[in-house]
Amino acid sequence: MTVDLVRERRIRENLAELHRLLTENPKRVERVSAWLAEQEAEEMKNDEAITLRLPKDLLDEVDKLVPKIGSAGDFKATRVSRSTVIRLAIFRGIAELLMEFGIVDDAVPSKGKRGTGRAK
Repeated sequence: MTVDLVRERRIRENLAELHRLLTENPKRVERVSAWLAEQEAEEMKNDEAITLRLPKDLLDEVDKLVPKIGSAGDFKATRVSRSTVIRLAIFRGIAELLMEFGIVDDAVPSKGKRGTGRAK
């Protein structure tokens, strides 16, 4: 795996600047926190919560994937959690099932609102 040092330095500098801006003004922290909460709520507006019991072994496998996926491709730009991995597996699995059972005959699965986020 190659590391783009210039990009990494730029990211660290930007994060340091963001940290400085937030710590020098507590009101900014409140506003940014409120904005982030709004963004998360907006993203989840069309989501429906379900309860799903899964075997511990399967969840252990999901947990192994969290850091791997989080460090891959486009996923580096976002926080990857157990829920993220399960959603990704469901999106990809549903797309495969739709094709397998002839409901959709596209060679490319539908990405939906969030997309499948396949790492390059």
